[in-house]
Amino acid sequence: MIAEAIMQMQQINVDPVLMIQLLVNGLLRGSIYALMAFGLTLTFGIMKVINYAHGDFFMLGAYATYFVIVLSKLDFLVAVALSGALLLIIGIAIERFILRPLRRVSGSLWVTNAFVLTLGLSLVIENSVLFVWKADARIVSGVFPGSMNIHGVVLIFQRLVILVATLLVVTSFLYFVNRTYVGKGIRATSENEQVAKTLGLNIDFLYMLSFGIASLLAGLAGGLLLPLYGAFPSVGLEPLLKGFAVVLIGGLASIRGSLYGGLLLGVFESFATFFFSAGWNNVLVVVLVMIVLLFKPEGLFKQE
Repeated sequence: MIAEAIMQMQQINVDPVLMIQLLVNGLLRGSIYALMAFGLTLTFGIMKVINYAHGDFFMLGAYATYFVIVLSKLDFLVAVALSGALLLIIGIAIERFILRPLRRVSGSLWVTNAFVLTLGLSLVIENSVLFVWKADARIVSGVFPGSMNIHGVVLIFQRLVILVATLLVVTSFLYFVNRTYVGKGIRATSENEQVAKTLGLNIDFLYMLSFGIASLLAGLAGGLLLPLYGAFPSVGLEPLLKGFAVVLIGGLASIRGSLYGGLLLGVFESFATFFFSAGWNNVLVVVLVMIVLLFKPEGLFKQE
């Protein structure tokens, strides 16, 4: 299979237009992966929680967007924003009433206990959704129909809107964590919790807000990808795994690494899918992660 792929690459003329098309497709994937990785980085960096339920928040965001559109006939982007707000509330409630009590009694076992709890939470959410709405996929079609051709590069309006909206969310998140008082408090807590307490920061509030924002980002990602992925109980599994891959590539607790790692992985997948058969896509991603961990186990970007 690999030999056939190499022969295929040798036979293909390098078309600049095709390369740009693959790059644009990769940026769309990568921006979504960055959104997922931001949430994982946030919860791990500040709370030391490996949140296995993060993919289920993606799924809930997709379902929420679907039902808001179907029941209220609101604009797609408005529905995505409302769904993100709903996931923010859900995330805050989960941290306040489930994770916080566990953290206070876990002591040194907090990391392990939190992972087991989020794993159980994932199973509860996914099976509850499966029981209520079955396994049928729900999708919204015809969102921003049409396309345009720029010197041979085809830009589908639906994908272009998703890309622009995602980049706006990414930019807003980076501004929040780097420029606002609360964002700087979150970063300070992730770097040294004891110093943050000494400075008078409300650690419990920052934990709760961080988990809520992580849930918000996952919900926005699920809503934005509803026209492409649809909504069904296990739709969040692949974005979750890709989010973990981005975190490993970019570096644990590195927000900058989540952004660059997400874009890198998206572009890598776009080209890999074209030059190799679709079945090799996930295998090559695993190989990429292994190579990064082998030669730079702390990730490609320094923690920040």
